Amino acid sequence: MKIEPEGSPSILNESTTAGNNFSALWRMKPFFDELLVQSKTENGLAIFDPELGALASCCSQSQIAHFYALHGTVSGLNNKKIADALATDIRSRQNINGSFGGPYNVPIGEEPIEDIAEIGAAADALYRVYDASGSPDAKHVLLSAAEYVLTRISAENPGAVYKNASTTQFDVLNGNAYAAIVLARAYQVTSDEKYRIQVVLILEHLIYRFGAHEAGWWAYREDWNGSLELGFSVAYQATIVGWGSFVSEILDPDLHDRWVEVLGEAAELIAREVLSGQTDLNESPTWSRDWGNVWEIYLALWRFRAKPSALAIFDRQWKTFESNISTKGMAFFQSNSPNRENRSITNSQLRKAANFAGISSSIIQGSSLNFLLPLGR
Repeated sequence: MKIEPEGSPSILNESTTAGNNFSALWRMKPFFDELLVQSKTENGLAIFDPELGALASCCSQSQIAHFYALHGTVSGLNNKKIADALATDIRSRQNINGSFGGPYNVPIGEEPIEDIAEIGAAADALYRVYDASGSPDAKHVLLSAAEYVLTRISAENPGAVYKNASTTQFDVLNGNAYAAIVLARAYQVTSDEKYRIQVVLILEHLIYRFGAHEAGWWAYREDWNGSLELGFSVAYQATIVGWGSFVSEILDPDLHDRWVEVLGEAAELIAREVLSGQTDLNESPTWSRDWGNVWEIYLALWRFRAKPSALAIFDRQWKTFESNISTKGMAFFQSNSPNRENRSITNSQLRKAANFAGISSSIIQGSSLNFLLPLGR
């Protein structure tokens, strides 16, 4: 399938109160254009990751498809077709059980790990591609992912999921939020109550566990008795807040207000901790300590930008991106993550850029929702 990418839109310059805008995002487009390749699937396109030496993960490609869909929506150019073609390829590569495999940091010769985070991070992107063009492939991938999530409900608690095969002895709280966004977006596409019912169970569990060990915090990981197994994380708390804010769209008024109130309190804590600075106590996982590149943090703060300091922190980080994309170009996204012996690469420039582009697209498309007040609907 041959589709030529077109230009960059001059619109979508929504300003924040600090005076910056989102137009710098489009400077990333030539980088993605250069990595488009023909898919083995008819009418499909794929994204090649040069550092991986293979096609990008389905998660990363979904995020890039969202970027192209948004670009096509605001520009009127043909880039929605590119988004659809990327979704066609993703459908051909999705695991038969509906999961995505993560090809990064995998032992050589072993199959990629199936992790709910891979489909959770892609769920809003797939929903937006479907919403933009009616892509049957984006819809199919999303619904297949939702069915996979339903098979991962834990035996220990109906409001929790097994995030991946190696964590079945733990309740990984952010994994529950990833599951919820997959199911919520599937519900919005189908109106099938089974998805919404499970979302309610997950959110009630997350509300119950909020502040269980320390006020304002979710633990990163607990055992099934509720004991703290791995402490607190600004990065992963932000994952719950950012994607969880979109989940609120399908809730009844009572649960909506309780959920958004909890998210608002969690967002306030994120802002305070970012301003205070990183410590071993507020970022227990060692792999999520590069806060400047954890854009889930800034998604969470943007969604609750009326909270004290939240908008100022977001604006500061966006201006850093604008400065870096102007002076360094896409080299800004080069990965410095050390690779492990006898494993595939830990990260890549393409993967980091895709995550940023996808989250930024969600930030932009979620800007019209009224999250300026703690209980706004």
